[in-house]
Amino acid sequence: MKKAAWIFKPSVIITAIALIAAIVLGSVCARTADSSRMSGDSSYMASENLALSASVDADGFGDQNLTDGDNSSVYRTSAAFGNAVTLDFGGETSFNTVIIKEQGLNVQSFTLSASSDGETYTPVYSGDKIEYHRLCVVGDVTARYLRLTVEQADGTVGLKELEVYNEPTREREGFMMAGYISGSWMDIAADPELTQEQRRRQILADMANYRLDGMTHLFFYCGYGFDTDGNLYLGAAEDDQGMRESALALVMDCLRTTAPGAKISMVLGMNDPAHVNSAMDTNRDAFIASIIKNLNRFGFDGLDIDYEFPQSDEDFRIFNEFLVEVKRRMIAESNAGERAILSCAFGTRDIHCTQQAIDAIDIVNCMAYDIMDQDGQHSSFWGCAVQPAIYLESVGFSRDQINLGIPFYGTQTEALMEQYIYNALEHQDYFNNFYTVNSYSDGSPTEVYFNSPAMVRDKTAYALLSGYGGIMVWHFTCDVPYESEQSLWRAAFDALELYGGEA
Repeated sequence: MKKAAWIFKPSVIITAIALIAAIVLGSVCARTADSSRMSGDSSYMASENLALSASVDADGFGDQNLTDGDNSSVYRTSAAFGNAVTLDFGGETSFNTVIIKEQGLNVQSFTLSASSDGETYTPVYSGDKIEYHRLCVVGDVTARYLRLTVEQADGTVGLKELEVYNEPTREREGFMMAGYISGSWMDIAADPELTQEQRRRQILADMANYRLDGMTHLFFYCGYGFDTDGNLYLGAAEDDQGMRESALALVMDCLRTTAPGAKISMVLGMNDPAHVNSAMDTNRDAFIASIIKNLNRFGFDGLDIDYEFPQSDEDFRIFNEFLVEVKRRMIAESNAGERAILSCAFGTRDIHCTQQAIDAIDIVNCMAYDIMDQDGQHSSFWGCAVQPAIYLESVGFSRDQINLGIPFYGTQTEALMEQYIYNALEHQDYFNNFYTVNSYSDGSPTEVYFNSPAMVRDKTAYALLSGYGGIMVWHFTCDVPYESEQSLWRAAFDALELYGGEA
């Protein structure tokens, strides 16, 4: 087995307390969010549910409950797995989306197959868990029959609804395709063995592997740090700042060439409340002045704050007041003016933002990953995408502020938290989320949960159809080249083109 490369988000230090809180499946989300949406609301779909008029052939209990449009009624299988339920639409029917709602959390793998004659079935989708609400993008399918087969489950399966839609395209203008970029291009730009022109050519050649020209927002983790007096620096304070500033200017020039339509934000990572509070509170004016100086110098469109995490009421008081003031001064003093973008990367627990701070933030990048579900997996569909976004709404953010976060990396199951890059796998499969690699720590085989292209496509479709602001990924260059059928970005754009039409 190939040892997959691994990554850690620069600002993340996961404490034992934070990890335990994350493992409790949606504990905060479940308490605070709209229970009807948690249990499977499909009102975001614009078309009719074709399953309501289909006949059901199933070997279970309460077959009629599967397609009655009632989330409170349940169809139960006669065995833990191996069951198949078939919908007959009565004639050739076109559809592109299936929603499955489970009563409980037992299903571990399932397949959707379509047939025109009721005898020969062609798989159109496969997935792992269903949970309470699972949207499956099946593409453009025309068939008379649709079959759901539960391949594996932890126990007897209960299904609340099997819904089928031929969803039309809708307005996609303003939908954000956003990604974080880490410092790999900065390393090339600072390579002393290369000439400036060689650095530029190498960076542009690497950028060509990705669909940067389709991106609306890029959040650049270019290595900024700051001291308690509020002074910004690149890399470490003792590094050659002239060299690092030259490298940043080169990468920004390459980004503007490759992604001319994208808004590019400077990212500040923060993980020590005591350090942060000194800069944000005691030395707030100097800190904001230093931020705006760097925004203007390198032509950034905005500021992204990745603060993981404020721990106390006092931390949030200082953070909230800082957000309001930095946005005011960005509008007044930055070259972007009224167009200046303030964004924050937020986790999915214990957020206490004032309404003034919420109003100051333009974009919330929802870190809907590293949240362990009931099976120890960090980025499943319902537990780690639907719930986190709803939680952010529950604390005051609007849907159009929220970018649904999608990981382009994998994390060990059972909450071990080693992180592995998608493009370092020996191979990728369109529907597979599980891979076995050699552990970074001791070299032993370990199971890692990724988001497959199918999962990325589903989450992008969910964000678009549900009216969220867009999607965000951490991080951009973990993907394989865009030309590959296994490209995660390609899957995201496929969803956008299927449901959003031409740009």
